[in-house]
Amino acid sequence: MKEKFRKFLPVVVDMETGGFDPVNDALLEIAITLIDYDKEFRVGSTHRHHIIPFEGLNISEESLEFTGIDLNHPLRNAVDEKEALKDLFSIINKHKNKYECSRAILVGHNAHFDLGFLNECIKRNNIKRSPFHPFSVFDTVSVGGIFTGQTVLARIAKELGFEYENEFGGFGNSIKFEPFKEVEIASPDDFKKNTVIGIVATDAKLSKAQCKALATVAHDGITRAVFPSHTTFDGDLIFSVSTGEKELEENFNDLLFINQAAALCVSRSIARGVYHATNSPIDTFPSYKNKFKIKD
Repeated sequence: MKEKFRKFLPVVVDMETGGFDPVNDALLEIAITLIDYDKEFRVGSTHRHHIIPFEGLNISEESLEFTGIDLNHPLRNAVDEKEALKDLFSIINKHKNKYECSRAILVGHNAHFDLGFLNECIKRNNIKRSPFHPFSVFDTVSVGGIFTGQTVLARIAKELGFEYENEFGGFGNSIKFEPFKEVEIASPDDFKKNTVIGIVATDAKLSKAQCKALATVAHDGITRAVFPSHTTFDGDLIFSVSTGEKELEENFNDLLFINQAAALCVSRSIARGVYHATNSPIDTFPSYKNKFKIKD
C-alpha cells in the first residue's frame, strides 16, 4: 500500500451535514470505509457515528428532509464530534501503521466538501493531530470525469456497470420497500416461471459441510433480488464449488465474510443478468431494457 500512493493511506469518507457551510453548519453523521491491499485492493471495514450537533451551528430543514435524518430518533445513539473523531482517528492510525503509511488521504465524491467539514470539526474541537492530509484528496468526481466522461455518481456507476440506488443488490433503502404496493401480483401460472438456478465458487479451501453452508447462505441473494422467491412453485437451487487453493487464515471470520459475499454476489448477478439481457426474435416476453426502453 505504501508504495502505491507515496505512503498515503486512502480512506473513504462520507458525511451528512446540516448545510453547505463547513464553518457555520453542523456535522450530523460521519462514516469511514478502510481499504485493504494484498496484491489487489479490497473494501475493508466500515465505521460510522451519528453526531450530536455542535452547539450554535445551523441545521436547515432542507438538509434534514434531503438526508432523512431524524435527530430525535430514540435509536440514533449519537455522540459528540470529539468522541467520534477520536474513535475514527484511532482506527485509521492503526490501519495506517499496518501498511506503514505516513498519512491518510480522504477519498470521496466532491471530496473537498467532506474535507472542509472535517477540518473545521478538528479545529473547533482542538484536536491536535489528524491522520488526514490537510488539503490533498482523491476525488471520485475527477476519476469519473476522466474515465467515463461523467461527474454525477449515479451516471459514473452506470457507465462502469455497477448497480446503483434501487437496483436489486445495490444500495437502495429496503425499509421503504413495500412489495405488495409496487409489484403487480401475477397468476399462479406465472409464479412457476420464477425458478432461479445458480452456482457460487470460491478459491478458499472448504470442507463439504462448509460448501453446503455456503450454498445455503447464498440463497439469501435470491430473496434480495427476486419477489416472490422460494415459493411452492419454484425449484430455486444454488450449487457451491471450492477450488481449495487458499487456506483460511481466520476460520470463523473468513467463513462469515465468504458466505455473506456469496449472497451479495447472487443478488448482484441476478440484477445484472436482468438488466443486461437482450431479446431474441422468438422470445415471448420483453427484456427489462425493451420493456422500459433503456438504451446503452
